[in-house]
Amino acid sequence: MSPKIGSHPATATRYGPTCEHYEKLAPLSTVPCHLDFMPRNMIYGGDGIVRLIDFEHSRYDLAPRDLVRLATRIWPLRPDLRESLLNTYGPLTAANENVMQHCAHLDALTKGVRMRSASPKAPMSQPTSARWDIS
Repeated sequence: MSPKIGSHPATATRYGPTCEHYEKLAPLSTVPCHLDFMPRNMIYGGDGIVRLIDFEHSRYDLAPRDLVRLATRIWPLRPDLRESLLNTYGPLTAANENVMQHCAHLDALTKGVRMRSASPKAPMSQPTSARWDIS
């Protein structure tokens, strides 16, 4: 079974959406996704072709998930890159925007957990922002 975020009211208001929010998203199909689509994972060839590397997180997922890290970490500092991508890709649908908004909370949570676990001086404790149910 997959983990689910608990639905404690403080979790929903302070740290982002709960499972009920995700269930309201329209049924969407999954596609192959890189899931770490960041400039550091792009190699620019002399032939003008951009190639992706680092596929350790890739899997079938919702297509807009590939844009979450760009939307939360790159585009706030470089809105011109968002405009450039969307001029080529096309406008995002309301469903895509919803997926990105909801998944941004999960991305922030996993980033925080990874940063703490990567630091040898950081005490390892359970995250207080969410409760994980395996049942």
